[in-house]
Amino acid sequence: MDEQYQGQGIAGFLYKMLIRLAKERGIKGFTADVLASNKAMMKVFEKGDLPVKAKLEQGVFELTIDFEP
Repeated sequence: MDEQYQGQGIAGFLYKMLIRLAKERGIKGFTADVLASNKAMMKVFEKGDLPVKAKLEQGVFELTIDFEP
């Protein structure tokens, strides 16, 4: 991906779109693995509208994002 787009909110836009499309298809949530050093991607998940559960193991965050409480 081009570095010129970093910091412009594209990841957040795509994340919200992915959630919307998943919900429309009956998906109940996501899991994601993010390197602990990838602060920008962690901020995308933190800024989202859904609660995120995180577990850190060996420098990788395992995230769980549930669509339903």
